[in-house]
Amino acid sequence: MKSGRYPQYEQEYRRESGRASGRGRSGADRSSHGYGRPAHGRRLVPRLKDGQGTLDWIGDVFKIVLIIVVIMFCVSMSHRAYEIGYDVFYEKAVDEKGSGQTVEVTISDGMTVNQIGKLLQEKGLIKDAEVFLYQERFSSFHGKIVPGTYELSTEMTPSEMIKKMADTSQTSDSSAQSQEGQQAE
Repeated sequence: MKSGRYPQYEQEYRRESGRASGRGRSGADRSSHGYGRPAHGRRLVPRLKDGQGTLDWIGDVFKIVLIIVVIMFCVSMSHRAYEIGYDVFYEKAVDEKGSGQTVEVTISDGMTVNQIGKLLQEKGLIKDAEVFLYQERFSSFHGKIVPGTYELSTEMTPSEMIKKMADTSQTSDSSAQSQEGQQAE
């Protein structure tokens, strides 16, 4: 049954090939050389039931729209990945030198890097907490941030902030006192 896309219409193909005008062959000769295919390269179009063409059209439109949505999603995700990569490796401070503000930040024990990044973003010290997560992960101070209270500036880059929070000699007196209190117990 090699009748094309609609094998259920095989009988109609055969009838159509028998009705074709004869150019040197009879209808029987034309239909005998293969499942109702017409001679001389003519192609028969199946007769569709009412609504079947519309359903095929809707399916084709749906496929095209789905492909466009997938392409748009891939483009937007690649754009976001580029932005994150750029910000991770070419980091900038929120403010330029000389126009920054100093903010006191307290990092408590048990805070994750993601929570620290959100805290720094809320305080206006960094632009994107997700980028901070990757910057900390790729830094030489990965996993070395010490709980305490820090004086950070909007003029500092995220790497400078990470370095300051990982250096134990930079913590303020309140964190040193809390550490001494824990050691006394």
